[in-house]
Amino acid sequence: MKLRRGELISILILFIFFTVLYFLMPILPDRMISHWGMDGRPNGWMPKGPAVFLMPCIGVFMLLLFMAITRFEPARSNMESFIGAFDTFVNIFILFFVYVSCIMLASNMGIKFDFAEAMAPAFAGLMYAISLLIEKTKPNLIVGIRTKETLNDPEVWQKVHSKGGQLFRYCALACLGGLFLPGFLPVFMLVPLFVTSVYLASYAKKISKH
Repeated sequence: MKLRRGELISILILFIFFTVLYFLMPILPDRMISHWGMDGRPNGWMPKGPAVFLMPCIGVFMLLLFMAITRFEPARSNMESFIGAFDTFVNIFILFFVYVSCIMLASNMGIKFDFAEAMAPAFAGLMYAISLLIEKTKPNLIVGIRTKETLNDPEVWQKVHSKGGQLFRYCALACLGGLFLPGFLPVFMLVPLFVTSVYLASYAKKISKH
């Protein structure tokens, strides 16, 4: 199986991060904070091994899943037309997992900060990456706003995803609200995402000719 440049970059990111984690293991506490509440305060702990490697391993699993998607998705010919944008998104997605792991490690090494505030720009960056990806997608069964209307009409697909790119950028801005009201980060993140998803599905029905 030939690997694309974007996939090699993701593999390199994970390899470097696993190497860094290996050397950090001796200085980390045996019992580590692994979960934070909506108020940004720790409320869950795990043994060192699972706590350190949980997020990176999820990143590996997601990378393998993304790699499989691009090779076995039925509308593969369409995915190939935006594969560069997809690989860039995957790189950012992997970096998101690395970032979450880094702030978890920093907290366990005694660095004081509000976890929700630290997560706000990461979620904003992820929403922005999604906006760039969906603007470039072509009809396929895996990536994008997949409704009966968008899949049956390429013109509807293009209009919905163009609109979606704009709205997901607004979602990214909303996530930054967590910097000012960190206790409400899930609201800033999930409510705009839900509203956007519902609106785009309705918009597809509205402009559909069928």
